[in-house]
Amino acid sequence: MKPIFRKIDWNNINIKDEYVLLEWANDMLDQKINTSEPITEEQHQVWIKDRLNSSHLWIVEVDRISIGQVRIDRKKDNEWHVDLYITKVYRGHNLGYKAIEHAISYWRDTYLNSIFVAVVKSNNIPSQTVFESHRPDYTNKQKNTISYIWDNNEEILKVTSDYQI
Repeated sequence: MKPIFRKIDWNNINIKDEYVLLEWANDMLDQKINTSEPITEEQHQVWIKDRLNSSHLWIVEVDRISIGQVRIDRKKDNEWHVDLYITKVYRGHNLGYKAIEHAISYWRDTYLNSIFVAVVKSNNIPSQTVFESHRPDYTNKQKNTISYIWDNNEEILKVTSDYQI
């Protein structure tokens, strides 16, 4: 039987969250797209300062316990990418689904005329399930990754050459 969570909160990340984010960043390196080696504290300090100024980041809390993060990064003027992490103990409880639901809702309300992209390794079945459950407008399969793409305006994706739809 799956546990029932009373309250899910989305708290904006700030510099005090630096160390828990570093711990999470070094978990499951085999599932990451851009990182295969452990991240050092110094690398992470540079990364978090940059992200605090350029991204939307939330700590996902369940019953006041930090269980993961969801982040939206601007890649281009009209293109946003999402990143999700849920700690091992809390995986499989529909919390990744709820985190992505929150991120998509924020994106749709905030960034008109843009696309929202999730890139997942081809062997990461749990993440594929989460993103597919949100019914992306397009799916782009490459050799080692799958991109899930939501489009706020059908014309945007037509002029974005990075994705072959």
